[in-house]
Amino acid sequence: MLSRRDVVVGGVLAGISGIVRDWVAHATASQPSTKVSFDVPPNATDCAVHVYEPTRFPYWEGRSYTPEPATLDELRQVLRTLKIERVVVVQATSYGTDNACVVASLRARAASRLSTRKRRNRRSTRCTKRAFEASG
Repeated sequence: MLSRRDVVVGGVLAGISGIVRDWVAHATASQPSTKVSFDVPPNATDCAVHVYEPTRFPYWEGRSYTPEPATLDELRQVLRTLKIERVVVVQATSYGTDNACVVASLRARAASRLSTRKRRNRRSTRCTKRAFEASG
């Protein structure tokens, strides 16, 4: 059974949390240092990731929670560690209807994938040319 004191303390803490909620500190999310002990299947896709960059893209005022920042660079690090190349970036409710963060993430991801493909294509073209010339 709740005592009057429990109710008063709970009310005070709820009030304080409502005030403190507006004082958001932005920090880098902690990254696990555990080594990956499994192989991800070829052509695997992480089908629901969020990118949170509140310093570049402010959160929606009507959000019900405030997530830790999770930047595109951190996402790249996780994908490299897991050896995943394909990912679906989805809109987070903490941004409301403003999809600027998702669009910027997709553009940056596409640009980096295109530059990687160009390097791979140049390399494979050189290797193919050398193999062709060596075969006589």
